[in-house]
Amino acid sequence: MKQYISTSEAAKLAGVGVSSIKRWVDQERVQSIRTPGGHRRVEKKDFDRFLQKGSTRDANANANTTTNGRVTANVQANGDGTTPSSAANEKTGHVWADRILSLDVFGLQAELLRSRGQLGTWFQVMDEVGQGVREVGYRWSKGDIDIAEEHISSERLLRALAAIHDSVPVSPDSPTCLLSCVEGESHTIGLALLQVCLREAGWVTTWVGASLPMDILCAVVEKNHPQMVALSASSAFEDRVFLSKQTFRMASLCETKGIKLLLGGSGPWPEMREDWRNRQIGVQSSDFHGVYDFAREVAA
Repeated sequence: MKQYISTSEAAKLAGVGVSSIKRWVDQERVQSIRTPGGHRRVEKKDFDRFLQKGSTRDANANANTTTNGRVTANVQANGDGTTPSSAANEKTGHVWADRILSLDVFGLQAELLRSRGQLGTWFQVMDEVGQGVREVGYRWSKGDIDIAEEHISSERLLRALAAIHDSVPVSPDSPTCLLSCVEGESHTIGLALLQVCLREAGWVTTWVGASLPMDILCAVVEKNHPQMVALSASSAFEDRVFLSKQTFRMASLCETKGIKLLLGGSGPWPEMREDWRNRQIGVQSSDFHGVYDFAREVAA
């Protein structure tokens, strides 16, 4: 009997994003099926053969990439089959993963500040740290670290990011953004990274929580009327239909109240309505540079 795995499980095995898995399926490089609920499942043995052949490098090198909704041109691969950017990102991910797993809170703060001095902006630092977080998750999926190590290192990172966030000054009359994971999502590090970027862009952030029921979250938004709401969903969130319902409900509320909506993370977000996109009611980005630019534009 054939064994099937989810796209997020396949992404962890390959060390890539879920979008890459979906692209390889669409290109018929990897065999898959659809569940009755519409979710993709990848055939495990076929995918193992795909990885053993090193096909991920060819697929990444030859495929078009998408940034902020725009398709960019193909990039030239290195001699080893990786692209210059992917090779650099992989190295950065390993460096930050080692830091996340080995340093205490104060050590992580020191490295974050040092990187800020080198790169010049917090959104660039957060992009790099995000690569490290993904690498930590990959190491856990391979069994290189156990769940306790993953939880402890994540807690230390969250504390370090909170300290960095609190050290960035903002004006008392700064716009406010409510931060929340979507209902059913428990991964909060993405929001912690986002919080630092928004602080740098001049925003005050209010952390609503993780996996809050949409009824309660909508009530909080109506009561507080922030200038923006940021929802997060990671690649581990697979219920596309449920996520679409949550997204459109919040987008409709934001449209009524004149509130901007930011969708962060690599979850299976739905395509936003064209009129919402034209008025930037809802913007989706897993790129912290794009988040920073959007936040600055909204705050202006």
